[in-house]
Amino acid sequence: MTTASARVRIDVPSTDPGAELLLVWSVSRPALAEAWPSVTLPRDPEVSAAFSALLHPTGEVTDVHADVAGHELLAEITREARGAWLRDETTGLLHVRVCEPTSDTPLLDATLRQHANSVELLYARTTLLGLLKLPGGRYEVARAALTPIG
Repeated sequence: MTTASARVRIDVPSTDPGAELLLVWSVSRPALAEAWPSVTLPRDPEVSAAFSALLHPTGEVTDVHADVAGHELLAEITREARGAWLRDETTGLLHVRVCEPTSDTPLLDATLRQHANSVELLYARTTLLGLLKLPGGRYEVARAALTPIG
């Protein structure tokens, strides 16, 4: 992401400690059990795979975590993952990109629209589910949240 465009700016007061982004996918328990046989999973047919990160007022994204049914299975990748976020002042959309630590491959590309008391996820593309060894396909985001810190 670049800040070269005059249309793009970070729109959070500098005294604001930032916000936590949370995206939760609902994934198949059997697929996870096959990929991670040593991990104890809940008996529910659907299991949550959650991506969380801190969005700092400076535009930086840090403290990335991937949690699957209470297990942080990808800590070696998410521990060093970093990114950036920008708000397009023309559209009011929030764009977030988090990259894997050893490459420029985006771990997450997302576009969200903030409303008064909620956030609407418009687009998300992630390599997270592939890194979890889940079969290819389309996975729907079950929940998206942007929570102010502090």
